[in-house]
Amino acid sequence: MSFFNMGAIYFALQIGGFLALLLISWYFFDKRYKGKRRSSEQQNDILKHSHPTSEVFVDPADGKTYRVYYDEQTGTRSYVEEYSQS
Repeated sequence: MSFFNMGAIYFALQIGGFLALLLISWYFFDKRYKGKRRSSEQQNDILKHSHPTSEVFVDPADGKTYRVYYDEQTGTRSYVEEYSQS
């Protein structure tokens, strides 16, 4: 094989690897922050064992308001959607 063919193969492998990494990271990106949907039982468990903090934010992706709950025993922070009282 000539040097030119080896260079083209190497370049194609780099591009393919980059595209594969890009697709994998895009697929898993949201799951890193949101996780799986919680059942009402899991939600109640979080509310029972954690206490609300003063941290409240609006998620720009879905426009919903979330409050951070903190479990002192495990150090886990959970993000729970705030529902308006009106």
